[in-house]
Amino acid sequence: MSIRVFDTPSLAFRLGHNLLKCAEMKRGLGIRQQNSTTKAEAETYIQLHSSEWTDKVSSIAMATLKTNNFNKPEMLPITADLVLLKNVLMKTTDDLNNEIC
Repeated sequence: MSIRVFDTPSLAFRLGHNLLKCAEMKRGLGIRQQNSTTKAEAETYIQLHSSEWTDKVSSIAMATLKTNNFNKPEMLPITADLVLLKNVLMKTTDDLNNEIC
């Protein structure tokens, strides 16, 4: 059994949203044109989407996204940057103390 993953998991989420939106627009068109075939096709897709998209696509995309975030190395600041920040903060603190006193 192979593990399914997406190269771009966010694309799967966007596609799901956009496909559903297209189906809803098609259903609206069928209603406006009083075309029962168009309306029925759209409603059938909407039902399939709501019952199967989560299990077959978005759950895999979410797992891929979580795995990618878990495996991403955490970048730590460079020591020289921290020393520079500390010096700036100390100087600012001293300057403010001198102004108050």
